[in-house]
Amino acid sequence: MTQSMMRWMLAALIAAAMVVASVGISSADASPWGTQVGSFTFNEITVPAYSNGPTHDINGPSGTYGYQYQCVEYVNRFYVLALGHTNMKRTGHAIDYYSTASSRGLIAYPNGGTVSPQPGDILCSDGNISLPPAGRFGHVAIVREVTADSVHVIHQNWANGPADNDKPIGMTASNGHYTVNAFNANYPVEGWLRKPGAHILDQSISPTIVAHGGELTFVYNIGNPYPNNIENVRLGAQIRTNDPQGDWIDDPANDEVVTLLPGVHDYSRTFIVPQTASSGFYDARWVILDDATGNWIDSKEMIRIFEIQSGGRSGGPDDFGYTFKDSNTPEGPTYDWIEISGTGTEVLPDSDDSWVEYIGLGFFFNYYGTDYSQLAISNNGLLFSGGTTWQYVNEPITQTPGVHGFIAPFWDDIVTWGSAGAIYYQTIGTAPNRLFVVEWYDNQHYSSSTSGVIFEAILYEGSNNILFQYKDVDFGTVNGAVSGDNPPYDHGGSATVGIEGPAGDDGLQYSFNEQVIDPSLAILFKFPQFSGTNLYLSKQALAGKDRGSTMMYTLHYHNFGDTPAQNVVLEDTLPAEVEFVSASDGGSYDSNTRKVTWNIGSVAPNGHGYETISVRILQSAQIGTVIQNDASIGTSNLEVRYDDNEAYTQTRVTGSSLPPDVGVEPNNGGTGTPSIYWHNPITFSYQNPTATGVDIRIQVSDGGPDITGSMAGGPPDWTYTTTFYPRHGRATITYTVQSSCVGQYSTGYDVRGDSYVGVIDAHDIEEYIRTNYPNSPMLDEAGIGSSFLSAGTTYNIDPAFLVATAELEGRFGTQGWAASHPECHNTMGWGIPSGDTPPDGINCVSSWEAMVERVAGRIANGPYYYNANQYTVDQIRSTYAGEPNSQSIADMMNALYCFAQQTVTFDIYIDPAGYIYDADTGERIEGATVWLQWSDGEGGWVNVPTGEAPPISQPDENPLITGADGQYQWDVLAGSYRVHVEASGYYPADSIVVSIPPPVTDLHVGLIRLPDTTPPSSITNLTPTAGTTWLNWTWTKPPNPDFNHTEICLDGVFQTITSAGHYNATDRTPETSYTISTRTVDTAGNINQTWVNDTATTLKIYNISFLPPITTPDQFNLTNGRTLPIKFTARDNDTGEFIYDDTVNVTITNPTGHLITYFTNGTGTGSVRINSTEEQYIVNFHTKKYDLNVGETYTIHVAFGEVDALRGYAIAHFTLVNHSPGKKPY
Repeated sequence: MTQSMMRWMLAALIAAAMVVASVGISSADASPWGTQVGSFTFNEITVPAYSNGPTHDINGPSGTYGYQYQCVEYVNRFYVLALGHTNMKRTGHAIDYYSTASSRGLIAYPNGGTVSPQPGDILCSDGNISLPPAGRFGHVAIVREVTADSVHVIHQNWANGPADNDKPIGMTASNGHYTVNAFNANYPVEGWLRKPGAHILDQSISPTIVAHGGELTFVYNIGNPYPNNIENVRLGAQIRTNDPQGDWIDDPANDEVVTLLPGVHDYSRTFIVPQTASSGFYDARWVILDDATGNWIDSKEMIRIFEIQSGGRSGGPDDFGYTFKDSNTPEGPTYDWIEISGTGTEVLPDSDDSWVEYIGLGFFFNYYGTDYSQLAISNNGLLFSGGTTWQYVNEPITQTPGVHGFIAPFWDDIVTWGSAGAIYYQTIGTAPNRLFVVEWYDNQHYSSSTSGVIFEAILYEGSNNILFQYKDVDFGTVNGAVSGDNPPYDHGGSATVGIEGPAGDDGLQYSFNEQVIDPSLAILFKFPQFSGTNLYLSKQALAGKDRGSTMMYTLHYHNFGDTPAQNVVLEDTLPAEVEFVSASDGGSYDSNTRKVTWNIGSVAPNGHGYETISVRILQSAQIGTVIQNDASIGTSNLEVRYDDNEAYTQTRVTGSSLPPDVGVEPNNGGTGTPSIYWHNPITFSYQNPTATGVDIRIQVSDGGPDITGSMAGGPPDWTYTTTFYPRHGRATITYTVQSSCVGQYSTGYDVRGDSYVGVIDAHDIEEYIRTNYPNSPMLDEAGIGSSFLSAGTTYNIDPAFLVATAELEGRFGTQGWAASHPECHNTMGWGIPSGDTPPDGINCVSSWEAMVERVAGRIANGPYYYNANQYTVDQIRSTYAGEPNSQSIADMMNALYCFAQQTVTFDIYIDPAGYIYDADTGERIEGATVWLQWSDGEGGWVNVPTGEAPPISQPDENPLITGADGQYQWDVLAGSYRVHVEASGYYPADSIVVSIPPPVTDLHVGLIRLPDTTPPSSITNLTPTAGTTWLNWTWTKPPNPDFNHTEICLDGVFQTITSAGHYNATDRTPETSYTISTRTVDTAGNINQTWVNDTATTLKIYNISFLPPITTPDQFNLTNGRTLPIKFTARDNDTGEFIYDDTVNVTITNPTGHLITYFTNGTGTGSVRINSTEEQYIVNFHTKKYDLNVGETYTIHVAFGEVDALRGYAIAHFTLVNHSPGKKPY
């Protein structure tokens, strides 16, 4: 650095604000101010330290680096002179240094962290903790030496004497973490600061699964910020079990000493896993150190980053040709437990040394060259193909003179008596890929043990392979074991695992009395692949297709043998529900036998091909019919196996799930939402003779832009064609129809009508809200459109009326009280007087759905409305609202109606290849794991490897995980493939085998759901509403998708079941308490045994009477259009109180039912407009202060005539038309 540059640097420091003092520990023996008390030589530059004098206050002037000689002054001066670090600010207290490290260009390391302090670091304290924060100044010092148990510092303004030159501070290093003691009791150490040097920017480890003694590679991505190399940097590495309290394991023999080049570069080293390391998941730590001092420069940790697995075992072939591999070996089987304890057939309960014979497999299974359809099961962990044995002390394979021809997943002396578990068997899947499963569930060791083992054997149809799987292999404490059956018992320590042929001279032994059986272990015994011809046929068709439409069958054939197949003939027999259209490659169709035949000729070893048939499903086929199509392939050669020469496929006949007059072609059928292929041009059609134009909008769930356009043609036939590649996912298609629309609703409309059916659906309602009120919080509640429809259907109310009410009263939650109290979910105006009334149980519920249901239920079941013969929009609104706005309601209903008429909306799936779905419901499955597999050349299937050049598949990933649309897709090299699929809650499944080419665009796999044994959650938010003779409870249904219904009991007596979120108990006794009890049930019949209860009390019937209305005209000219004043009074006969508040509702109508006026008036007065064509007016009184069902009806007779004749006389008399029992008429 030149002198001019140094002068500029110093000037810049002086220009900054001055540093405020730090607090030190002064001494009466302190050296005079300015006396040198020590020095530290670093990077060949000596930086002296000076005394601040007898006090710790600011005693000197502001110098180049701060006040002389405060602690911060020395730190600043040291970093500028010894390290050339010019970013040291002169402002602030020592207490701020650690928290503002980045502003000084320093890196902060916490005390107790994984990075040790080193010489040149700044040790920081946040001050005297006996003082309040505002009174602290902190302290900083420079680290000059680090030993195994201490840190030595040099600093200023502490003792201000020679002791400041080398103050030792204790340090502990434990488990890779470094903790420095406090300067003294009041000055704890926060951490230390360091000028940036080499740092680990990123790190990785491979492989992520390793065996004992295996080799790991640690990769370090290190940045060197300096223009020069950094020499002698050691790459350290450590591992520990996934336990924060565990000890770190080093491998110093493989440490690498490297030179760090300027910039960012990758460096690596190996790490040998100790043979003594336990199995399981591990953490890892990457460390870079100064090789000369051993000081850590930087480190990074990653949690649960790799797994140590026990070394795998493999063996064979035996004389017959069987081999075995376990799940710890490369390309070994995958552990995939199949639970049948809740669905299988139980055998051998309460038994010891017993067996049961003649258990049917459901298919033929070849074992050592013989086909079996039955076997025997022993409770001692054996399956028998021939003879059986009670022998309880296990023996080695082929050394068992008492019995041969057995399969031994866990031959040991185990029992099922008492609480000692059970044994189950079950055949699952569909031909030709069925499985026979036997599960030994929680079986104890003889004569008892504190725990039980769980394991299973699986026999595979077709491949004849055998799989053992182990879930629990710990017996705990064993009591009463027989002589010869010696410990250890856990992990197979007293068991035989293997298979033995029927002659007893051939077999494979995995283990004998060895503790090598761990939980989650799988062992596969593979049936041999013999020389010769092996034709294999698979068939592909759509899972569902509309009647009257065309579909295609694809037949894939393969020769997996090593000998050519000669004179190959392929036949397909068409079912009666389809008619033949065409066949590929000259396939001939015989209409008498309904067979399509191809003479293939010769198929070479590993050769493959395909043929197709196009058929049309008859229009007369019944919806729901399952069409089965069968095919077979044969050759003049003898084959090594024939069970794979036949194939079938099933297609369910569907009716179109599209809206009326809508078409999408070509489509892949399916159940529910139609599926199309992303490469095909797709034509959307619509038939509408009155439309003057049709626009289309396609919204794809991939986040890309909408596809928009206008349909061509019409009327009546409108079409639009587009392609989607490379876009895929679920898409929503909306047709917007230009046509005139005349609404059907008026204020006199009876809301019990059903004219909305077939016109307004849930999607229409949601789109109407979204279009007009895009910020509506109701759109955040899933299925809100269905909530309106469900409430309308349940209570016989046109949903359009409910939707219009929600719009008028609260603009779907965006305005008024609904917006100011969003937690109440009340956009219906229900129970809300004017003003900002606090929420209560009347106007506040847990969801928008609950409020819609409450309003619909009150209209249908309450004392007003339907029960008061009020059915029209006008009548209901006049009682419902202070400002009825009946015409506005009718207008909004018409707006919804026309919106629904003018939009047609439906969904499709755009599929890139295949998808995974629920075989029962047709719903796509998210989160399924899909493996791409090919033949292993030995009769089995293995996962296609990744990382090959060229890659076998694109993407070069295996497996894939399905997204929300259940989709997966690979582009692959030519060959034969299948996919293996697993998903939580489903049995695993394999697809058919397909040949590429041609492209296969519809390899869809349906999964069968595992039996559901988990009950649904309980209901929540159980809330009562009471009347005098009824109680209504509402609740929030459980979120479980398989929830089916809620059981209802009242006072312990069963009442009903309901899938709704409410129950209305009628014909109850007033002033009586009732307890409702509820529990939930799912579609599988699982019952939540927890009862949710609530007790509510019916209301008292109050003694209310209404005094006849009194007309008090101040004018007697009762001509047409004049106003007749009226006074009304309601009285509580129990208290004598007269009621003049807004709980009294008054309705006035003429005899034909036409509403004249409605008022709620706290003064007890109102008026009615006179119509000279009407001579009587009906006045209805109701009060909701005491009970909604109390009311009276009166008739006012109005006489018309000469004005003078009326002067001075009462102009009205009153007749009690209806009154409550026990009350006197007026």
